[in-house]
Amino acid sequence: MAADSPARMPAFASLSATSAARYLDLGTCPRHVYVSRDFAQTVEGGGSNYTQRPVQWVLVSPPRSYAPTIDTVMVISPYEAQMLLPAIQKSTSVALCLYAPRPNQGYRALDALDLYTVPEQPDVCVPPQFAIGLNVFAGQLYFGSELEAIRVCHYLGINLGL
Repeated sequence: MAADSPARMPAFASLSATSAARYLDLGTCPRHVYVSRDFAQTVEGGGSNYTQRPVQWVLVSPPRSYAPTIDTVMVISPYEAQMLLPAIQKSTSVALCLYAPRPNQGYRALDALDLYTVPEQPDVCVPPQFAIGLNVFAGQLYFGSELEAIRVCHYLGINLGL
């Protein structure tokens, strides 16, 4: 998808119709993670405080078999995942990954995007800014380590005074 496509937007920009937008300068939010328009628009009309979709399906590019590090992450809707699945299975430029924010410390983090991928791919390096952006946007509440917590603070522009 072209970088200037109207079918995608920065993930945090999709929150512009929520009450959270009053407290965030969405123009300064990181732009490492994108969402599709279909993902962002769950219902027509009105605000979207009560209709935010959970993050579940993520497209990554380039696919793991062609490059060790991804450079694009886009969250899509379940409908899009279903409709695009046949094309994704044949694709050499994108992979579909299952994702969920970590619900508690008893579960492993899924931000490595390695639980389920189509087409099946070997290990990949998910750069920290992509994993952090995805986790923050999805509402993940748990950190795997102190280093991860520090990285999230830096990502959000929080000065720890260290």
